[in-house]
Amino acid sequence: MSARAGMTPMQAKCLVFIRETIERTGSAPSYREIANAVNLRSKSGVNRLVMGLEERGHVVRIAKRARSIALPEEPMLKCPNCGHAFQVNGT
Repeated sequence: MSARAGMTPMQAKCLVFIRETIERTGSAPSYREIANAVNLRSKSGVNRLVMGLEERGHVVRIAKRARSIALPEEPMLKCPNCGHAFQVNGT
């Protein structure tokens, strides 16, 4: 299963930008920076993208913190039945 399975093209573009920004600067981009990078006009649209990435286990959001997006150690998936998160180990 590829890392981008189940993602929309916009989510994939958003994830690439988030990864590149964290690698380049050491911190996550702001929602406004993400909006500019993926050509969205509102931060609420970015919030929907980031929530979708979080649901799929590609990012983690840290509560009550600015620039609160982090990348998990390994991609996480959630069980569709119970919502329990588990790591993908490549098998």
